[in-house]
Formats: sequence, structure tokens, C-alpha cells
Amino acid sequence: MSDVVGLIRAHIRDMEPYKPVYPFEVVARRLGKDLQEIVKLDANENPYGAHPAVQEALRDLQYAHVYPDPECRLLREALAQQLGVPMVNLMAGAGADELIDMIMRLFLDPGDVLLNCTPTFGMYAFDAGVNGARLVQVPRKADFSLDLPGIERAAAKHEAKLLFLASPNNPDGGVLPDETLDRILDLPLVVVVRAFRRARFQPLASGVGSPESDRAADVQQMGRSGRAAGGLWGFPRSIDAVLVEDQTAL
Repeated sequence: MSDVVGLIRAHIRDMEPYKPVYPFEVVARRLGKDLQEIVKLDANENPYGAHPAVQEALRDLQYAHVYPDPECRLLREALAQQLGVPMVNLMAGAGADELIDMIMRLFLDPGDVLLNCTPTFGMYAFDAGVNGARLVQVPRKADFSLDLPGIERAAAKHEAKLLFLASPNNPDGGVLPDETLDRILDLPLVVVVRAFRRARFQPLASGVGSPESDRAADVQQMGRSGRAAGGLWGFPRSIDAVLVEDQTAL
């Protein structure tokens, strides 16, 4: 029998496996507890469960037996009205991870550089590996703030194409200051800011989230705090798209 492993793409074969958090049911079984006894805090999830309106909408789905609209027209129409942007500038995806991967596929050829400011959300590095990108680490300072001179040097030295930032950052919870973002937006690369919101979709300051930001995407996720299943959006003019995480109900 041939060595199947040897047929796997080399950069995939050599990757470190991604280690997700344990599922709720597995945690309960390992602890010998009922699910109702556990409050799960290791994945930034909503501990209160889905909003009753979401549960009702799921129960009342009339066409769950057919494929959903791949263009998510109703969702995009609703968000277009809320955000005040054309529907054509909205794109839906199956979660934040898919959209992060999609951005990388759009911009990164194998060997292109993505800057990563550790410690931060682990999927940036993982998806970079999946896409064959070269990951250049620019570690954060002792207080978890960004090393701006280090980012600027790395962007110039390696001709980086992408920089992903989270605000609040994972795991420290630090918020990206407006003046820091202004300075980063001057760099000749695409900046993707992933922001967590607890209310309605709102653009970040510094022009991110508006068509004037020609190399920036404001990525917002609400799935772990609000009534909706989760949301991701941005305004990268160079892509002419707003990235939106698919939601069951708004």
C-alpha cells in the first residue's frame, strides 16, 4: 500500500494541529457532572443560551429540508438597512473562521507574509499555515499593547500583505486605541480588525468600517453575547465587500 501521508501537501503535513476547546458534553463527562451544573468559560461563549426569539425562529423554520440561500439575501438586506451600505457590498459566510480563511485565500499566495501579534487569537496562525503563508511574529509588549515600531519594521522588511488584530484582544482583553489604529492604517498592507460588540453593529473609529478605509476591514462578532447567532462584517474597499458571519436571526 502506498504511503498516503506522503501525498499530503508538505506545508499541511508539517503543521502543528489546532487544539480547540473541549465540547460541552465532553467536559461534563470528564467531570462527572450534568450539563446544567457547568458554566463554560473557556471559549468566550454566551453562558445564558440562545435568546428565546432565536429558539422560536429555529423551531418555525419551514424549509429546513432544503438548502438555504447561498447568497443569504434576507440577511444581507437586513444588514444593508442597518448599516446604511449597499447590499452588493455584503457577503455572508459560515462563521468567523471561514471568513478569516477567505480573506487569506483572497490576498495570500504561498510564501506571502502575514504579521501576527502574539499572544492573540490562535486561528490567525493556523489559517496562515493552511494557506501556505509565511507567518512573521511581532510579539506584544509586556502590557500586551502592540509593538508599533516592530510592526512597521516587519511590514517593510518582509513586504507583508496582511495584519490581523483583535479588539478586545484574546486573551488579555485589551482594546485597540484609536491612535494606534490610525498609525497602523498608514502601512501598505491590508489590516483586518476583529472586534467584539455587545450591541448593534457599529463601525470602529479611525474610519475603519467606512469606504474611505481602502486597506482595512472591520470584522465584528456578536455571536457570543447578543440575541443573534453571531456577526462578522467589514468594509474593505479594495475587496468591495463587507464580510458578515451568517446568522439565523437578527
